Amino acid sequence: MCEVLPGLNFQQLENGKVIEAMIKAVKQGRVEFVTEMLKACPNLVWCRENSTDRDLFKLAVLHRQDEVFRLLCRSPAKNPKFPLVDRDKNTILHIAAVFEPSARRNTVLGAAFLMQREVQWYKEVESIVPPSKLECTNTNGKRPRELFTESHKVLVKEGEEWMKGTTSSCTVVATLIVTIMFVAAITILGGNKEETGLPTFLNEKVFMVFIISDALSLLSASTSLLMFLGILTSCYAEEDFLNSLPKKMIVGLSTLILSTATMMITFCASLSIILPGKSRVVIPVVCLASVPVTLFTCMQFHLLIDMVISTYGSRIINKKAKESQEAVDLTQYLDKWYKENPNISPPPPPPTFFGVNAIKAAIYSHPTISATKDLKPITEEMRNKVRFVGLFGGVRVIGGIGLDLLWWCRSGDCGCRDR
Repeated sequence: MCEVLPGLNFQQLENGKVIEAMIKAVKQGRVEFVTEMLKACPNLVWCRENSTDRDLFKLAVLHRQDEVFRLLCRSPAKNPKFPLVDRDKNTILHIAAVFEPSARRNTVLGAAFLMQREVQWYKEVESIVPPSKLECTNTNGKRPRELFTESHKVLVKEGEEWMKGTTSSCTVVATLIVTIMFVAAITILGGNKEETGLPTFLNEKVFMVFIISDALSLLSASTSLLMFLGILTSCYAEEDFLNSLPKKMIVGLSTLILSTATMMITFCASLSIILPGKSRVVIPVVCLASVPVTLFTCMQFHLLIDMVISTYGSRIINKKAKESQEAVDLTQYLDKWYKENPNISPPPPPPTFFGVNAIKAAIYSHPTISATKDLKPITEEMRNKVRFVGLFGGVRVIGGIGLDLLWWCRSGDCGCRDR
């Protein structure tokens, strides 16, 4: 089928159900199918769903198909497509603000981390939308942020309940460990010597293992308890689900697992001290006591790994790939400018938003600019002078440098003030 696609027009593609198949593939996340279809017919990236007038980008965002969205973002149609709206005047940021029930099928974690993924999607799409489209309203008069809050009310409540339920059970375990380890610490194993008052087994290596593991278990369990209390007393705002709550949960579970492991080491050391040379008794007792603790640790460790991946894992939109593509786009812009205006410099700001790293990569690598003798390397002092948040010459600047500002700094003529 892919061999005959390049010779077909849009009407023939629609009649042959090719566009319908493409739309279904995007919704279901069939990356291989979408890749092959776009290779055979790149114009398919422009197809739209008739019922909603949504393009493939919006459909990928709505159904939270990150791999498909990354694939579409690498296409040259990315910049002109984002400003377009659907039948209800929803921008792609409006679509990212809508919670689609089918997104539940794409997650194995609880509601809290589904909410985290929703906030991640919204933030990622917001970072690539032109500044002029951030506050657009749809036919219902809703801005993207308002729509996000309205659409996720139920999910926020479910996330709060999930987080509190998980935290409450872990808090009980942490409290028990703190109590047990504190009692073990103040009750000297084997008593004290009458002459000196020092512990009887002070010079035993096993006793030092006992003391160190007991202290580690007590400290880590206390840290875990404080983290869980911080979660329970949180206000559970939408932004909290992005970093604050997951990071507290990760620290709490990590220290809880550590305290459980060191508690078992303390138990083994105490049995070795009380029953020296009785390995036939000590080993079976330790093995039996380790079973419930090991099961609990394994269950929590699986949750911990999932949370770490969800919080610190790969971005929805690959940052390096995005900057690389922006650098290519900006280089093309510079090439066109110098071809049409060989005697005019510096060039005006580009018509679309580019990240600061893409700007630096394009300018430093551009042969026409690099060949100019009066250019100077950017120093940290120059970079700090033009680092601010706002708009400059129509270009959105976020903690970085606009194209023309970067140019002036390189030529040593930066006249901007510290901000």
